[in-house]
Amino acid sequence: MVMGMPYTYEKVLGDSKKYAWTDGESRSLPWWREYLLDEGFEVTYPPLTDLRSFSDFASLAENTCALLVFQIPREQRGHIVAIDRHGIIDPMNNPAFYQSVQDFSAIFRIEGWRFFHANYWAIRRRATA
Repeated sequence: MVMGMPYTYEKVLGDSKKYAWTDGESRSLPWWREYLLDEGFEVTYPPLTDLRSFSDFASLAENTCALLVFQIPREQRGHIVAIDRHGIIDPMNNPAFYQSVQDFSAIFRIEGWRFFHANYWAIRRRATA
């Protein structure tokens, strides 16, 4: 949905198996960065300036989406959601659906989720010549 066809959740999950998820010390790696570059996307890592209500995402540039990586402490794992101008898609919701940034930020605070870094991955297709 967020990245457009043919990037379904199932396709990206299958493709992810070609990339290293951890380094030699078992630390997680952002495998999606290399994947997205290989697939022809521009990838940047800008700071998230509004850590409370995520208003940064309301002003995403046209044809840009974001990946927000954070920690779910009670499950002792990381998680990632996709964001575009329509809202947030959380792959834990099955089937995935858009939810508003306001709803997500409320859940984020209520659940006590934490940021790994105060940045997000901004993604858009490379311009073709």
